[in-house]
Amino acid sequence: MLSFNKLREGLSAYISAGGVVRGPSREIDVKVLKRLVADAGMDRVDAEEYIHNFTQKFAKKDSVSFDRFFKELVRIQCYRAVLALKNDKKDKITTPMQRSEVLDRFKLFFAEEDAKEIVRSIYRFLKVPERCSLAPSDIGSWYRRAYSQRNHPKSDSACAEHKKTCRNHQTSDCATKFKDLNKSDQTIIEALSKFGKSKNWSGIQEYCAKINKEYFQHKSPKELEARWNEIRPLVEKQMKTDGQMACGHSCSTCPTRQTCELHDIEDL
Repeated sequence: MLSFNKLREGLSAYISAGGVVRGPSREIDVKVLKRLVADAGMDRVDAEEYIHNFTQKFAKKDSVSFDRFFKELVRIQCYRAVLALKNDKKDKITTPMQRSEVLDRFKLFFAEEDAKEIVRSIYRFLKVPERCSLAPSDIGSWYRRAYSQRNHPKSDSACAEHKKTCRNHQTSDCATKFKDLNKSDQTIIEALSKFGKSKNWSGIQEYCAKINKEYFQHKSPKELEARWNEIRPLVEKQMKTDGQMACGHSCSTCPTRQTCELHDIEDL
């Protein structure tokens, strides 16, 4: 079964080896994506079919956005899991399920570590303690609110709860929403949100220098790592309290939640 961690690690290894990645959404060749997906555990025949269907809708010539593909892959697998629960109602599986039962359901569609992350995000999104049970209807409600309603709003009123601050944005935009951080700190967070710690600090320094050459060209990778260790407690606190950011979303309800590498950094 495909592992999201292996897929992300595969992309990082490809970039570290000098692979070509274009633009903020990380456009890569379709052939490269097929190899990464297969190496991450998806059956090669399934990978060919899935990527073909995806590229018919979203690809530009022979390249595709890795970030968009990743997000859509997560969404489709979540949809399949929710649909399976809905169909199980015919077998009278309508009663609330313990967290372990919810996890077992999602493990049918995700690698174990990915299923755990999805289930954690469901509980955070619904603001339900993890010791509580969830009914299939609760999980269906999560999917509609997290994906269908957000990605396909019926009107501007769909985002009324976010007032005028709700907008479509990239993972990197989230870096500017942390309070009490200057622009250079926000740039470091932006780099980590894209690459996590899978990219070495030399690579992160190079990325930051592309955004703010005047400041970061004089900073060493060790200095960036030291600064991250200083601001990390502040970032961790804001992520764990799950408060509303300036964009109108919290971390658990953010449209880029599944592609933001900050969540994969150990202990965050």
